[in-house]
Amino acid sequence: MSITDSLLVLHCGSMVSSATSLIQLISEPSGALYTCSLFNFLHMFDLFRNVGHRVCQYGFLLKLLLFCFFFTDLNLLDWNAQNSVAIALDASVCIWSTEHCRLMCEIHMNSNSKYASSIAWIKDGSCLAVGTSDGEVQLWDIETRKRLRNMCGHTSVVGALSWNNHILSSGSRLGFIHHYDVRMAHHHIGSLRHTKSISGLKWSPDGCRLASGSSDGILNIWPNDPNTTFRCRPLQSMVHPTAVKAMDWCPWQSEIVAVGGGMTDGVVRVWDINNGNCLRSTETKSQICSLLWLACSKEIVTGHGLPKNQIVRWDFHSLTRKCTIACDIIVAILFMGELLCLRMTDTYIN
Repeated sequence: MSITDSLLVLHCGSMVSSATSLIQLISEPSGALYTCSLFNFLHMFDLFRNVGHRVCQYGFLLKLLLFCFFFTDLNLLDWNAQNSVAIALDASVCIWSTEHCRLMCEIHMNSNSKYASSIAWIKDGSCLAVGTSDGEVQLWDIETRKRLRNMCGHTSVVGALSWNNHILSSGSRLGFIHHYDVRMAHHHIGSLRHTKSISGLKWSPDGCRLASGSSDGILNIWPNDPNTTFRCRPLQSMVHPTAVKAMDWCPWQSEIVAVGGGMTDGVVRVWDINNGNCLRSTETKSQICSLLWLACSKEIVTGHGLPKNQIVRWDFHSLTRKCTIACDIIVAILFMGELLCLRMTDTYIN
């Protein structure tokens, strides 16, 4: 049985022509320790008009390590404003152009002792931040394929990154959050802390608040004060039964954040961070691996793992299902324009 690690792209609107199709990645690693045959896929579907219809599929060769299947707590996928998707694969990061349907470049971290554990584009797409398994945060110029700088401060895996203009925030498995001002030579300007591993990190669209989720189910909301210290207390703390990784800020209401529950929870919760109240919730009876808002239709999309393995579109106001697509285990979903991009880990090939 082959394990597949996939990217899924769904078109949120009219049908897409084959000229905008994405690429299927296929690989056969050559006997390295803890590796096996893995198949990478880039698919394109129609999400609204012809629900679940696969528009196109293409492929080329690529190597991928087995840890991408197991380390689903990491944030290994990001999409920028230039329609470039960054995919972390072991000690490399692949940059894929969804507009031109081709691999633009591959960044090699030049080290056998570490892997890319998180990635995040700066807003203008000119720079990519890469967190590593040994606690570094690296900045890369994609056009020149050169590393601009290394930023240290963590002593464990950096599993989450989030930009707020020129401020980059990083979260580690030891529960530390560090703020870096990438314009400054002495870049480390502040820190925060959870008691457990940081599983999710995201600045609000207006840049006023930072949401951080941890493996013990705590969602903290912090003020925009990058020069803070470990003594800083969060504005709000919301408790969940499982780790907080699948979360996203509402793009049109800056005080609203949605969270998806993990394996033993499976509940979508919408929070008002001003008072810490849960505005609405719904039971999905399935692990929620990723969650995002669709501003174009004012909906929430969730990607589910076991036992249901599906993508669900929810009405924001009522949290009723509007669309369900069966698939395999969803690890991450992203949205840009009219495209929804998902990273999947499949246990079989259709």
